[in-house]
Amino acid sequence: MCQSEAAVTAREVVSVLPRILMEEPALKYEIYAILEEHFPPKEEFNRILEEIEKSRIETNKRFAEAREESNRRFEAIDKRFAEAREESNRRFEAIDKRFEAVDRRFEAVDRRFEAVDRRFDAADKRFDKIEATLGTVQKTVEKLTLDIEEEAREVGNYKLREKNIDIELDRFEIPQVIEIDIYGCNDELCVIGECSVRAGVSILDKLERDMKKLKESAPEKIKGKVIKLIYTSLPVGDLIEEAKKKNVWVLRREKEVTDLVIDTT
Repeated sequence: MCQSEAAVTAREVVSVLPRILMEEPALKYEIYAILEEHFPPKEEFNRILEEIEKSRIETNKRFAEAREESNRRFEAIDKRFAEAREESNRRFEAIDKRFEAVDRRFEAVDRRFEAVDRRFDAADKRFDKIEATLGTVQKTVEKLTLDIEEEAREVGNYKLREKNIDIELDRFEIPQVIEIDIYGCNDELCVIGECSVRAGVSILDKLERDMKKLKESAPEKIKGKVIKLIYTSLPVGDLIEEAKKKNVWVLRREKEVTDLVIDTT
């Protein structure tokens, strides 16, 4: 018998079973016996139902506990996330403050550089003025130097003529070797001198060096005896005393500061 035929038969049996039991009450015991043989008794059903109920309750309890544990864990995770977020926010706020402080420092540095730039600009302007002033001073010094050199030679020539010495003074130079402000020579005498607006002892040293260089580089320019001459508008320090010791003739425009001595050395 196929499954569909069995199902039809079962429905037919169920539909006529009440009428049969009414007509044949004794059949119910046989039916009970069949049911007991194929199905557990009611007490067993109740026990199974109780176990199912207990299992359901236990399962529900476990689910509830698991849900509570999950909730606690999620709450803990949420709390940790919240704390981490707050800590991150605090750190970012601290970082922002540090960056703000750094920005302020950079702004201060920028202001300082701007101030330094302004100072450099001002210094450049001052240096430009100083350079212009120095240029003027240099031109003035050069003019004074030329003036005093010309004056020294004029006064020297005049004083020599007063002493009946026939020598014409001029400037002598060997490029990159020697420069002598006052120089003149004849067959018997040679005048070698230096001039300066303000002269101290150091000019005597320069005169000695010039004479030494001249003897080394152009010995033919020194003939006979030598007159050592210093011309200055303002002798300072120990110039006069030292000049007398070294037989140096010191002249000013208005007078002879030391006597003329012809050096025979």
